[in-house]
Amino acid sequence: MRKKIKSFSGGLTSACMVKLDPHDKDTSFLYLDTGAEHPDTYKFIKKVVEEFNINLVCLRPIVRHGSRKSSDYKVVSVHDIGNDLIPITDVMIKYGKPSFSAASCTREMKKTLADKWRKDNFPEGSDMWLGIRADEPARYWGDNKKPHLSTYRMLLRCGLVLDELLDM
Repeated sequence: MRKKIKSFSGGLTSACMVKLDPHDKDTSFLYLDTGAEHPDTYKFIKKVVEEFNINLVCLRPIVRHGSRKSSDYKVVSVHDIGNDLIPITDVMIKYGKPSFSAASCTREMKKTLADKWRKDNFPEGSDMWLGIRADEPARYWGDNKKPHLSTYRMLLRCGLVLDELLDM
């Protein structure tokens, strides 16, 4: 069986995914740290890791300034992630401010790192499970009047009650 790599964003839908399948030996959970998440997101990530006893692989970018090469990664402990702005600042120094037309954050801090880590650790191949925040289309298109309701409905379909995860 191929290894499953499940992208973990640190949000409620990621916690739902973990709760549904926390100890599948063929699954690795992968968190790509920008250093720019809300402090409560980092607290929540640490609570999920503790509550479900998962092995969360946390990656931070190593930006190669003065080179035409893309970012590399370093693996850090879940205790070393946090809102220090170092990764996002390094990426902005080299590539400029992220925007929809210049998605350097997504490319250099997430996709490139995940692809390199997968290739380094599973050369025989793996399947990447990418999540999307339930409210992402509403946030992207500007209709975020009640984005929490779509998250709530998704969690209910998974057999979870939102309060279970919020109380962690």
